[in-house]
Amino acid sequence: MSEQKKRSVDQVHASGGWLWGVRLALVGALGVGSYLAWVSLTGAAVAGCGPTSDCHQVLHSRWAYWFGVPVSLGALLVYVTAVTASFWLSPAAPAAAQRKAWHVLVPSAVLILGAALWFAGLQVAVIKAICPYCMAAHGCGILAALLILWAAPFRKAAAQEPNAKGRVSLSPALARTLVMLALGGLGVLVGGQVWYQRISVSVTSVPAPSNAPPLVSQAPVSRVFQIYNGLFTFNLHEVPLIGKPEARHTFLSLFDYTCHHCRLMHGHLMEAYNSFSNDLAIVSLPMPLDSACNPSISQTPKAHADSCDYARIGLAVWRADRSRMSDFDDWIFTPPTPPPLADVRQYAGQLVGVDKFVQAWQSEWISQQLQRDIAIYSTNYIHYRNGSMPQLVIGNKLVSGTFRSSEDLFKVLGQEFGLQRGGGLGAK
Repeated sequence: MSEQKKRSVDQVHASGGWLWGVRLALVGALGVGSYLAWVSLTGAAVAGCGPTSDCHQVLHSRWAYWFGVPVSLGALLVYVTAVTASFWLSPAAPAAAQRKAWHVLVPSAVLILGAALWFAGLQVAVIKAICPYCMAAHGCGILAALLILWAAPFRKAAAQEPNAKGRVSLSPALARTLVMLALGGLGVLVGGQVWYQRISVSVTSVPAPSNAPPLVSQAPVSRVFQIYNGLFTFNLHEVPLIGKPEARHTFLSLFDYTCHHCRLMHGHLMEAYNSFSNDLAIVSLPMPLDSACNPSISQTPKAHADSCDYARIGLAVWRADRSRMSDFDDWIFTPPTPPPLADVRQYAGQLVGVDKFVQAWQSEWISQQLQRDIAIYSTNYIHYRNGSMPQLVIGNKLVSGTFRSSEDLFKVLGQEFGLQRGGGLGAK
């Protein structure tokens, strides 16, 4: 260390002001981290974060967890440890206490700095969404870490350079050991997140759906499906449906054609339907994450632009010729991203006939059905604090997010309906 830097560090130590800076920064990070941990554990909504906001996307991503545990809990442990160790560095503290403090503070600072850079990089490069709360905690942590590393008494050798005013020194060998310990902990964090893919599914208990008695009207007898104690009722002979209205079990699916996780979920749903086609029907409702038609969305994310029109096209296909709906779904869900809107409209017209498509597109039924789909989503968001998509109402479970594999969906169907893969209905 140069003489000039040594004098600067000694002056910093003598003033003691840096310690209060470290403590204030750590307390700031601790406060934000505590709030995020509480949100993760309770499932509460984050203040100012709507269902399609960047912070909601970050906090509900796989990267917000480490082997299923919220990473904010690990951050709290490090912050509390560092704050506690900072009080062992008072000028009147004995050398043993100061040495113990540096043995804790140096690796804590390296770990905090490395973790902050890791999570900030994930938000920018991988998730492509920025969580202000997370960045505030990372900013406070980085400030505290830099102050600690700047003030740390690194020396060529403790024996060659006497302690200043009773302070201990950290030899190069000891400093390397402390840094390597921190980097090892950082490696465990990063490696665990990369290796372990958490099932990003939320399950909430809701009133059990029911198959109401048949409706008798001028039309043929219709089978009715209800959710939320009759708040929403569906005529299975009229509502967009995958499967037969007479199927023994019915559940509801809300999706957005522009939603990446919805596209993954569609494959799981079709695998389940193909396995239980005689016993299972899926009420399949497009629900756009687009503020142009959905008042629950305050600002439309770029990925969901025009999703209102995508939903209307899907409903128009069903209205014009429901026998071609599976062809439309196979075509639009096959690529990793939805085809351009103009191509979708053109394909829909070719599929059901241009005249029939235009007539269906102009039907008031489309707007009514779309608003109903949005109302179901708004109910889930307001009453059950669940704004993630896709959403499934299976039995008395509201399931949102995406499954790691179709087997996870089969487990839910087995629990709620007694459906066993390869065997149809199983014993409940």
